[in-house]
Amino acid sequence: MIAREGTASPVKKPPYSRLIMSGALMGLAPVIGLAILLSTKDLLRLRWELFPGDVVVSIIFATPYILAVCAWKLNTGRARAPLLLSAVVLSFTASFSALSGLTILPLLLLPSSIVLGVAAFQTFRASGLGLTRKCLISLSAVASSMIIVVAFLALYRGDDARCWQFVEYADGRTVWSSVPVPPGGEGAVVSGGSCTSNIITPSEALFGLGIWCAGILVLAATARYSGVALKGNA
Repeated sequence: MIAREGTASPVKKPPYSRLIMSGALMGLAPVIGLAILLSTKDLLRLRWELFPGDVVVSIIFATPYILAVCAWKLNTGRARAPLLLSAVVLSFTASFSALSGLTILPLLLLPSSIVLGVAAFQTFRASGLGLTRKCLISLSAVASSMIIVVAFLALYRGDDARCWQFVEYADGRTVWSSVPVPPGGEGAVVSGGSCTSNIITPSEALFGLGIWCAGILVLAATARYSGVALKGNA
């Protein structure tokens, strides 16, 4: 016999749980590709100051699909609902954004957003939550999503233009060296190097990560409230 949702006993996963995992995997695949592309490009050029920013960008873009996986593992639709709603909001937001040189990324994330949206709708419909509680949980989930969006925007709060020059020594050693920004800005070529109008500094990466943690804590509290507070009302 299947235990009622909200009890301590394990429950059988609903049919739409496949949608949740499918949406998560569809989103994780391009995000993992993004993480590899960002980190490989900078580490091979020994631009270590950019690596923290690459890591935090990858974490933020992966957040909706990690949330979907966490929701899939939960045993109650009430606890899944806020995680999935936040995942949908973040995934759709990422679907309409674009990083420099990665304009194909939104197109790759849109199918995942649609699949997760359907799964979230079915989860809320089957959760047994009242209208008032659904509204409160939805508002909290959306608020946590906006905090995570702010975390991404915080990565670019300063205008830090940088240029790098490829230097080759007589003994065969090669290094990428930071040089002053010449007229021309982003896209300029400096003796075999390149320029960008803005980078994510380590301090910006740490600041953005702190805001991201705040958003995750709000979402975790919401999931606990929706899944545990109603335990006796299933």
